[in-house]
Amino acid sequence: MSKKLLNQFLCSRMMLPEHREKLKLHQKKKEYEENYRIPQYSDQQLEEFQFLLDRSLKFGLRIELTILTDHGFTNIKGVVKKTEAASGQILVTTREEEIRLEIKNIVGLKEI
Repeated sequence: MSKKLLNQFLCSRMMLPEHREKLKLHQKKKEYEENYRIPQYSDQQLEEFQFLLDRSLKFGLRIELTILTDHGFTNIKGVVKKTEAASGQILVTTREEEIRLEIKNIVGLKEI
């Protein structure tokens, strides 16, 4: 390798701290998207989710929702009190509080 080419390569290895930080953030975001993504469900599975949500709303059935958050997956146990189709949200009452959740972030749902 010629000396000129070697010097050019050495100069390109240097990074500004801002660029290094942006690269780290990009790598973390990419890793998060690979590890924590909402799976694609079949129509049958989506119908089952809707059925459980409806039963919880009508009959007070306790359910466990698995939700995707900024920090990974979180399980919430409670009863659906309200569904808002227009905004894509549901209101779930747990033993401690009422939580408003985005329907699109629901990863799993089961009866408890």
